Amino acid sequence: MDFLIQLVSDPIGFWSSHTLLIAQIGINSILALSMFTVLFSGQLSLAAPGFMAIGAYTAVLMDLNLHTPLALNIAAGTLLAGVTGVFVGLPVLRLRGVFLAIATIGFIEAMSQGVILNLPITGEGLGLKNPYADPIGGIYLSSCRWRSQSSSCGA
Repeated sequence: MDFLIQLVSDPIGFWSSHTLLIAQIGINSILALSMFTVLFSGQLSLAAPGFMAIGAYTAVLMDLNLHTPLALNIAAGTLLAGVTGVFVGLPVLRLRGVFLAIATIGFIEAMSQGVILNLPITGEGLGLKNPYADPIGGIYLSSCRWRSQSSSCGA
C-alpha cells in the first residue's frame, strides 16, 4: 500500500527510488511480448531469452570496451541478435511443436554453457564489472564521470 501512496503523493521520489525496478519491468515486458508473439503464431520457441542475452552482452561489452554511444550499442545488439536468430532459425525451419521447443532449448543451453559460462569476455558466469559504476549517484552520474570531465554532464 505504501508503494501506491508514494506513487501518488511523491512521483519524483518514487521514480528516483524505484528506477531499477521500473527498468526491469520494462525489459521483462519486452521479453514476454516477444515470446507471446511467437506463441500466438502457434509455435513453441523458447529461444527469446537467448537472443535477449546476445543483444544485452553485445551492447554492454561495446560500452565497456569501445565506449560507443548508447544508440549504436543498442543497434549493434539488435543486429547481432537478429543475425543469430537467422542462423538458429534456418536449421529448425521445418520443426513444429515440441521438437521446435527442444531445439530452441538446446540453443539456449549451448549458449549459456558454451559461451556465457566459459568465455572471459562475458565474465564466466560471474557477471560483468563496471569500474566506473557509482551505486550512490546512479547510472547517469557514473556515465558522466567516466566519459570525461567534459561540459555535457550536469554542469
